[in-house]
Amino acid sequence: MAPRHGPRPAPRLTHKETSPSFSIGIPVWGREVERVQLCLRSLGAQTYQPAHVLVVEMSEAPTPLSQACAQAGASYIRVRPDGAWPLARLTNVAGRWLLGRSSHFTKLDADALLAPHALDGLRKLLMKGPLQVMSLRPRRLPAGDYGSHAWHRLVRMAQDHGDPRTWGMCMTHSFDAFESLRGHDESFDSWGYEDNNYVFRARALGYSASMVDMLPPGVLHQWHLPLKGDANKKKEKQQSLNGTDWGRMHILEEHRAPGQLRRKAW
Repeated sequence: MAPRHGPRPAPRLTHKETSPSFSIGIPVWGREVERVQLCLRSLGAQTYQPAHVLVVEMSEAPTPLSQACAQAGASYIRVRPDGAWPLARLTNVAGRWLLGRSSHFTKLDADALLAPHALDGLRKLLMKGPLQVMSLRPRRLPAGDYGSHAWHRLVRMAQDHGDPRTWGMCMTHSFDAFESLRGHDESFDSWGYEDNNYVFRARALGYSASMVDMLPPGVLHQWHLPLKGDANKKKEKQQSLNGTDWGRMHILEEHRAPGQLRRKAW
């Protein structure tokens, strides 16, 4: 079915059988395996479990990440490198692969840690009314050994340096909105501002978009050396639409998880 280009009225969710469900896509390139493992660990600790978790890695050669995903119970695909860091395309690959597995698609950065209450908090917000795009405002962690700390200790360590105008570390879309917009604009050939552009285009078509500031914080940002990602700022408010082949890259390796993530409290 061809993607549509405008919003479909979203029904108010009031019954248990229509409770929203979440598929998580994690784009990865040039990240340490341990950082992704911590991200997956945070997903396994959710009080409201995701329907499916997929890691999309861009790498010409096999890496240890496929085994780490298997151990965590996550699906994994490895795609052929194309561009310096085409985050928009990798996000779209994840979205297309996960289409139909849940009501909502959540793009989660590999350096994010999702609070145990985060998905349940998003579920409750969606039960109150139709929100097509939501992004959780993050808090930054200092450098440290996160895996050795209890979650409440990580929250106390976190610093509120988040910019309330910055979208995308943990962004949840209705699949209806994501498919209608044909995902993120793939003319963004690096990373940075592709999420802001997505929100700009979504609002222009009548979709609702909200920055959610959960308390306690819903997402923590693992420390890493600064990365430059402002090359796309001039395209932040451009209106363009991907072609019908959006979200397609050459898959070199694919492993489908047999079920949900392995659950373990943080």
